[in-house]
Amino acid sequence: MSKYEQLSNLILERIHQGAYPPDSFLPSERKLMAEFGVTRDTIRSALKSLESTGYIEKIPARGSKVLAHDKIDFFVSDLSGTSEKYHSENHSFNTEILSLKKIIVDEQLRENSGFSLGESVWYLLRRRLLNGRALILEVDYLRTTVVPDLTKEIINQSLYRYLENQLHLKLNCSKKEISVENITTPIAQYLDLGKHDKNIFVVRNWAYLTDYTHFQYTESWHQVDSFKFVLLADRPMNH
Repeated sequence: MSKYEQLSNLILERIHQGAYPPDSFLPSERKLMAEFGVTRDTIRSALKSLESTGYIEKIPARGSKVLAHDKIDFFVSDLSGTSEKYHSENHSFNTEILSLKKIIVDEQLRENSGFSLGESVWYLLRRRLLNGRALILEVDYLRTTVVPDLTKEIINQSLYRYLENQLHLKLNCSKKEISVENITTPIAQYLDLGKHDKNIFVVRNWAYLTDYTHFQYTESWHQVDSFKFVLLADRPMNH
C-alpha cells in the first residue's frame, strides 16, 4: 500500500471515530505534513482520494471540509424487496431496469443458484440509485414455472408485492451469504465507485416459498463505504 493510501485510511479512520466530525475542517496541508512527515504531494493525493469517495470537499481558501457520510443499514434478516427497504428509510431511491429476459440455466448458474440445468428462468438486471449515486447492482433469477409472466411495469411497481398480491405466493424465508470480493470490470462499469475502491460487498440470496419451493436466486453488489449489514436475532423462548 502506498504512503498516500495509508494516510488516506488513517484520516478516514479518524473521521469514523469522530475526531474530524461532519462540517469540520481537516488540519491544513502544512500541519498534516508536519504530523505525518510526508511530502505535500502525498498529502494532496490522500485528500484527493478522500474527496473522490465523498468523505471531504475541497473548498478554495478554506481547506478540506468533512462531509456527513452515514452508512445505510442493510438488514440481513429482512425478506422485503429492496424498494420497500429503502423507501421506508426515506432515502432518495431510484431503480433502473437494465435487462429483463428469459434464459436457460447453464452449468455455472446451476452451480451458483441450485436451479436445474436446462430449466427456464427470468433474468432481471437492475441498478439501484441511492441519493443520486449508483451504489447497488442486482441480478435476479426467478423460475418461470413459479412466475410465468413478468414485465418492466410490474417490476417498477414492486416485484414482491406482485408475487404476494397478484400471484398469491406465500413467501417464507431466504438464505443469505455475504462476502467482500475484488471489484471486477463488468461490475464496476455499472456503479459509481470511488477511484480507489478495490473491494465490494457481494450478497447472494436464495428465496423460498412456504412449501420450501426455491423460486428466486439473487446476486447483488454493494459499494462498501455506503452500507453496513445488520442482523436482528431473537432469543429462543424456551431458554
